[in-house]
Amino acid sequence: TIRMQRRIFGGDLEVKNFIQTNLVSMTDEKIDLLKHFFDGVGVSIDLFGDLRVNLAGVVRQRAVLENMDRLTRAGVDFGCIVVLSGANQHKLPQIFEFFARMNLSFRVLPLFAGAGAGQHGEWDIGAKETKVALENLADLWFANESKIDVEPISSHLKDVLRHRAPVDTSHYYDRRAGESIIIVSTDGETYSLADAYKPGASWGNIFTQPYAELVRSEGHERSIVRTEQRMANSCTRCEYFGACSGYPVGEDNHAYSELSSDGGECPVIR
Repeated sequence: TIRMQRRIFGGDLEVKNFIQTNLVSMTDEKIDLLKHFFDGVGVSIDLFGDLRVNLAGVVRQRAVLENMDRLTRAGVDFGCIVVLSGANQHKLPQIFEFFARMNLSFRVLPLFAGAGAGQHGEWDIGAKETKVALENLADLWFANESKIDVEPISSHLKDVLRHRAPVDTSHYYDRRAGESIIIVSTDGETYSLADAYKPGASWGNIFTQPYAELVRSEGHERSIVRTEQRMANSCTRCEYFGACSGYPVGEDNHAYSELSSDGGECPVIR
């Protein structure tokens, strides 16, 4: 894969590679690959809730923690993602303390909605619980002297500071200039983040069509128009638009619409 990438792109384009891993399996060769080939490494670990299991149902968190220590000793920079779920929402103080003590930045990622009601069982977490959890996490971060980043709170705070900056640093989310996130289903159907897996919202199938054909498709154009309409309806009346690119609205899947009186507010405000 590395040789293929270098052959295709050569020196004409700057290419950066990022990887998200559960870090269960680690060898010296893999550590060398992470250190010298990837520009960013993310480790998925939840600390509480026993979400990370193998096919036999055995929790593998101890192996992940040991491999995180190996990466640290090898000088590999990495951050972490914690999936916020019903099983660990009340453990945020311990989770934050762990990362602060390790001097590791991390992102809290609310559990993605399942395909059907009840799919996640005890791990399911609603919009109101997610809101309270992130508010509590913000309080923990503000009260701590650690210099780690805590996402998504860090990004929202940067937008506020950019809004108050004395110089104009406006930037806007524009999918016509290029896609930043592409969701590919197991059958090859391709979507934007906001439209992921929705019937009739696919751009086409990346297994059978070239990417250039997908981004020229009617499905892709309709997806962009929906993004632009969401941003026009919400962002243009927001004082932070420009400081905030509009991305949260552009890729809003309305997972938290119950927190809004009309379901149309910005998810950051919700």
